[in-house]
Amino acid sequence: MCRNVEWMVCVVEGKASYDRGDRSREIRFTHPPGQLNIDDFNSRPGWYIENDIYYLEVCVLNEMCSNRAEIFTKAEGESFVCEFDAALWAAAGKALTWL
Repeated sequence: MCRNVEWMVCVVEGKASYDRGDRSREIRFTHPPGQLNIDDFNSRPGWYIENDIYYLEVCVLNEMCSNRAEIFTKAEGESFVCEFDAALWAAAGKALTWL
């Protein structure tokens, strides 16, 4: 998960490079975040499956983007560009330090 977060931060900051060489900040959702079933995600105590990483990635975006409400309005294949909010991201990190 740490590598996934690292990659997402690179995309959000426009530092990720793709085959074409561009450094787009655009994210396209393969599954609409607003359709994620959080009850299903929370029903498995103590273990996760590969597809659960998507839930966690959406949660991470929610904690770093000032336009986070927009995430949950996107349909499959729609474009999203995160407006990075350093204060939100720092608050999320601080909240996790008790773990």
